[in-house]
Amino acid sequence: MILKPLSHQHIISHNVRRYSTSTFTTKDVRNTFLNYFEKNQHKQLPSSSLLPHNDPTLLFTNAGMVQFKNQFLGLQESKHKMVTTSQKCVRAGGKHNDLENVGYTARHHTFFEMLGNFSFGGYNSFKRDAIHHAWNLLTKEFNLPPSRLAISVLEGDEESADIWRKEIGLPNEKIMYLGKEDNFWSMGDGPGPCGPCSEIFWDHGPDKLVDGERYLEIWNLVFMQYFRNDKGVLEKLATPCIDTGMGLERMTSVLQSKATNYDIDLFQNLINGVKQQIHSNPTQSALVGKENPERVETALRVVIDHLRSMAFLISDGIIPFNVGRGYVLRKIIRRALSYGKILGFNQPFLYQLVPLLIVEMGDTYPQLQERFKEIQNVIYNEELTFYTAIQRGIPYLEDMIDKKSLNEESLFDLYQTYGLPLEMSEVKAKQNNISINMEQVNKLIEDTRKKSRSTWKSSGSGGSSSNNATVPDQVLRWKNDNIEPDFIGYQSTLYDNSTIQRSFINTEEGDNLIYISLDKCPFYGNSGGQVGDTGFIKSIVSGNTYPVVNTIKPYDKGLVIVCEWDPTKQIVSDVVKDLQSNAQVFCQVDKSSRKQTAIHHTATHLLHAALKSVLSGSVVQAGSYVGPDNLRFDFTYNQKLTPKNIIDIESWVNRAIASDISVVTNEMDYQEASKTDAVQLFSEKYTNKVRVVSLEGHSKELCGGTHVERSSDLHHFKITSESSVAAGTRRIEAVAGLAATQWFENHFRLLSSISTKLDVPIQNFEKTFDKLVATSKAQEKEILDLQLKLATQSTRSQSGVTADGIKVFIHMIDCDDKKILATITSNLSKQHADHVHLTLTKTGKLVCCCNSQGHKADTIIKQLLQHVGCSSGKGGGGNQIAHAFFTNFTQNHHNSILKWANCKEEFINK
Repeated sequence: MILKPLSHQHIISHNVRRYSTSTFTTKDVRNTFLNYFEKNQHKQLPSSSLLPHNDPTLLFTNAGMVQFKNQFLGLQESKHKMVTTSQKCVRAGGKHNDLENVGYTARHHTFFEMLGNFSFGGYNSFKRDAIHHAWNLLTKEFNLPPSRLAISVLEGDEESADIWRKEIGLPNEKIMYLGKEDNFWSMGDGPGPCGPCSEIFWDHGPDKLVDGERYLEIWNLVFMQYFRNDKGVLEKLATPCIDTGMGLERMTSVLQSKATNYDIDLFQNLINGVKQQIHSNPTQSALVGKENPERVETALRVVIDHLRSMAFLISDGIIPFNVGRGYVLRKIIRRALSYGKILGFNQPFLYQLVPLLIVEMGDTYPQLQERFKEIQNVIYNEELTFYTAIQRGIPYLEDMIDKKSLNEESLFDLYQTYGLPLEMSEVKAKQNNISINMEQVNKLIEDTRKKSRSTWKSSGSGGSSSNNATVPDQVLRWKNDNIEPDFIGYQSTLYDNSTIQRSFINTEEGDNLIYISLDKCPFYGNSGGQVGDTGFIKSIVSGNTYPVVNTIKPYDKGLVIVCEWDPTKQIVSDVVKDLQSNAQVFCQVDKSSRKQTAIHHTATHLLHAALKSVLSGSVVQAGSYVGPDNLRFDFTYNQKLTPKNIIDIESWVNRAIASDISVVTNEMDYQEASKTDAVQLFSEKYTNKVRVVSLEGHSKELCGGTHVERSSDLHHFKITSESSVAAGTRRIEAVAGLAATQWFENHFRLLSSISTKLDVPIQNFEKTFDKLVATSKAQEKEILDLQLKLATQSTRSQSGVTADGIKVFIHMIDCDDKKILATITSNLSKQHADHVHLTLTKTGKLVCCCNSQGHKADTIIKQLLQHVGCSSGKGGGGNQIAHAFFTNFTQNHHNSILKWANCKEEFINK
């Protein structure tokens, strides 16, 4: 189902009560900060993505300095010596994780904004400039009383203390000396820039504590004046830097005199919007009125905090998934929905709050407006999946909570058997003061996955196995030497002479792979979903040839070809001589493989455009594979594609192919390209120069891959499969060009073979096949009817009343077919609709059927299994019908079942 989004105006017209304050609004605080530093010669830069492209060690961007990490490390020179930003941040996974505290404390958030000013050698007097800027902004621009401010410095950093004392005029009692664990900042535990810091605090006063604290840290000034080498020794930096961070929400709470961040205008406006939705539904409002006000307030905080995280993560190209960043996003959405149940929401509601967020933050972050439909659609799809899962599992969870039997194993069983989201169980457990070790639960899940993976065999639909090979550390270190080959493979010629810059042969481990970096390289390195080129290189001196099995990009701007050598036919010393640094080689790309890959890459662009046209403009790409044999495209969509959808998509692409459109590629500045209507993947990292690939009137995307010259080069496009890869994510596999021709030939041969065996001309095959299917179904029905008749005749019934007062019929039957058992049980239950009907076989299979509104089949099956012994059997089902089976079924099990129903004991074989 595709969501029909609500308009921004629809939400605004509801007359949501706006929170007002006589002091600074949140927007005022952000703008005042940025404007102050702009006036003081700082370049205002936009927030970077929540995906930290320059730091693979981070799950999300979690601080303002992340986008400048390479500048601080000295790996990249900054265009501007002084900059200022308002950086969007997420702390909800990995090392920096505040998720479980959100809603319960005054200041924890998953999403927040970090205001910062940075200097890369731009301050004349280093610490003095940073301190004076901070003090002037706080006391003159924000008008905070100096008497309510205090600071901390590193023990021994008298230079900073003297500036605060002698130049700013702070008395000694306002200056706190703290140790390295508090006031010495470093970029991780390894080598890198570091230095002392000075923190600025707001003094609540001795009689006013928030979260048990009198002092609230509002700004941290980091003085990067050292470099810690690999031996741990501090060396003075030639160019000291400044890195500062001020939490926007925290600063606003101070300026608005609010006890918590959730009391500021930004959050209150959003919370009031949620409250309005609640009050507009009398039933929901009455339900919330019965809740503990503190639980309701916590739930409102969680929902609004998580709304910001999910919207911004999706706008940056992250979608819910089972691993990595996508799993964290899914967890955030599900946690919000779990708390939404406290507010009376039992159906999708989060997506309806997105317009409220756009009203508050859309002018500052236009991407929220630009990707409004995508954000709503992804959230809505995830909500539908969540509510479907909890409908089955919640009754069991609540039963376990009532019986105080909820623990790690039972929570895992709820997840594994009923698909109940862990987030739901975790929240419910916390609300009922039940301690659950989630690490143990996750270990149980991971152990199950490992067992599943150990039995899985690859279908061969992926790329070359070399794509998954571990790149030796010696090759990764080429990055430090700025080894950046010139890619010449966009030109029509696929061969050239080249010079080897670096090579590595791992002879010690008997590896027959050679890693080579060329000065100019016609081979395309795997990236953006496209596989790496293959081909060969030949030594110009010796004439020896080495097959290229893959081309990889192990680091940014790196391009490494992976060759093989044959140890049974070649001597390692000759190989080393042929492929040493500065050796001359001839390079040849596999032309047919490159051409088919280019065909599939252009087909992928057309497929993406077709999906947006046929299904919805809000379809979002979630991954792709482009190789010579086929293409694979993952996208966000919440339901299986219909046969008509498939036909319409294929027709759309094939019409574009028949139109013989030129494939035009333009290179331009990224900022210029971003202003066009070209599709870009927010999960991709783009350089300052990008390539825009266009098929006029059909497709325009930012893409670094290789493509054909005209759409007609694709010849034909055929979808070969459509499937689900995750909740709300579908996958299409397809072929074009020669691969499509081969696909049609293979299927025609198969059809011809079947037609020959049936002795039917191909043109009459469909009619004959339909007749065979109809005959087969009729025969199956006759057999089923006969089996059903025989089984019914063998049925013996007894009635009883359980200790709980449930009227029960037990039917013993000589048949093990699950479908027949269910049919007989259903037929018998109609004769006495007020009874529960159980059908039992000699082998221990059990079916329960309930037509009465007062009983649930799955609950009765569970009670029966507990009576007989849970370890003896397993079962489950729905309200009307449920199934169970007993392992090693014995006479004792049989007698226990009869005893449970207060029936006369009867032997199985009687």
